[in-house]
Amino acid sequence: VVEDGALQLGVEDEDCRLDLQIDDFYPRTDFFPPTAGTLVDDFASSHFETSGRIHGTVTLGSRTYEVDGLCHALVHRYGVQKGDRVAVAMRNYPEWIIAFAAIVSVGAINVSFNAWWTEDEMDFALKDSGAKALIGDQQRIDTAHHVARAMGVKMLIVRPETEVGPDIDEWTEVVKSGLGALVADIQPDDDCTILYTSGTTGTPKGVQLTHANMCSQIENLPLELRPGDRALSILPIWHSYERVFEMFCFSRGVTTHYTSLRALSEDLQTVKPTVMASAPRLW
Repeated sequence: VVEDGALQLGVEDEDCRLDLQIDDFYPRTDFFPPTAGTLVDDFASSHFETSGRIHGTVTLGSRTYEVDGLCHALVHRYGVQKGDRVAVAMRNYPEWIIAFAAIVSVGAINVSFNAWWTEDEMDFALKDSGAKALIGDQQRIDTAHHVARAMGVKMLIVRPETEVGPDIDEWTEVVKSGLGALVADIQPDDDCTILYTSGTTGTPKGVQLTHANMCSQIENLPLELRPGDRALSILPIWHSYERVFEMFCFSRGVTTHYTSLRALSEDLQTVKPTVMASAPRLW
């Protein structure tokens, strides 16, 4: 059981730093079961509580209403069924994690969009993945709005910065409290997420990972971590390695701090991490 797990992210306007902390994250002991092999478990009934403001510290603990509320919105408002694809495109916001939790909890497939993609790349990925809905922040919704509307993709915006049109729902208006958990029957071989390659020599390729794929990576990372350890990551949440490392830290009760190239030197001194996760670019 994760008793001391916490997640901290740093985000600023220029380099996407946001402070986020998840305290008292209490999934059941079968959240990462050695045999069941699914990520769908108590994301939908774990305890979250949000407070604070952007550029400050956001604490998540003791409330599940956002995961539960989004589960109900996906199923009852957007008609999402098991096996449907739901795209997520945003900066390192708390809502990214909540959206991922809700999507996989209802048996849908999380489609992770690169937050740096251009309009053409968003266009390609929406068509290629067949996403039924798109959850994103202002910049990503603005980028994908035209093609999403043309395709009939439902749009849900997080932290809107301007007034949105009638074809875009706002997170705070759609995600309701008091609805209770809504969890589908998920099997290890069911698809969990679709991650897109960088597309260096052509268009990006969507790679499907099952719940068993994800759990296998989490269970076999060669790291000995425990509650009280501190992880520092410079990767965006949509990055494939970051997702696995993030879930691994949750499962071990580790506090994860997200940083950026600009803040890395300062955060290394402040956080004093036990372990650091990054892609080769940094090293």
